[in-house]
Amino acid sequence: MSRPEAFLIYANFEEQYGDSNSVGTVYRDLLSGVGKGHLQSVIEYIHFQRRQSKSPQETYELFTSLRVDLDAKSQVYLDVQRANFAHVVLNDTDKARTEFQQIAATNGSVSALSWLGWIEFEARQPNANHAANLEPLYTKVLEQKDLERTDKVKILERLQEHALHLGTDIKHARTIEKSIISLKYTEEARGKKRKAEEEAEGGRDNKIARTAPEYAQAQMGQQYYGAYGSNFGTPYGATDPNAAQYAQYYQTQ
Repeated sequence: MSRPEAFLIYANFEEQYGDSNSVGTVYRDLLSGVGKGHLQSVIEYIHFQRRQSKSPQETYELFTSLRVDLDAKSQVYLDVQRANFAHVVLNDTDKARTEFQQIAATNGSVSALSWLGWIEFEARQPNANHAANLEPLYTKVLEQKDLERTDKVKILERLQEHALHLGTDIKHARTIEKSIISLKYTEEARGKKRKAEEEAEGGRDNKIARTAPEYAQAQMGQQYYGAYGSNFGTPYGATDPNAAQYAQYYQTQ
């Protein structure tokens, strides 16, 4: 158990069975000490403040003020939670949509979560206009050149699920399916190509090492035969009577 988690257990215990007035101090000490930059500690503190009847707006502002010490990945997660809070607690759909748009614009090239959070938000909307809200995301995701292919597949699969479940035009669902297949095939083909190239390169290196003149084997010893191989022999065939023997030894290690 990490030290921040131990503090969280203590804070939860005090809130339920002890002095709830002192819990805020525990959280503040945690966030300025061992829990600084700890995502779970930040989230637990925000929930605690909400339970203490903090106004929704004050709680909402904590998402922004407490994100500064988090790493980039955790900041995206907290930003998504802030947008969801704006939607569910503040009951402000426009604010939430604007926030999701900003999150995707800032982090969409590196974070699948920024898109998945937006997709889930649009799918939860009560109106019947899901297609108009969800379909543009398909194009936006494909435009992310730096987003990992596996992340793109994950996002598009979720879009496809919603397209089918929410009754979006079946033609659009098929379009998404074609993109998923294309991305999967391309990734698989690239993986096979990389593996073949690595195997070919390894075979070439081994052949070069085994067929090189004895002095060259000793010269290349460090590269092919271990940390000490290149200590024996010198370039261009300068003589060390034991060079070939040492090189052969390290070749087998």
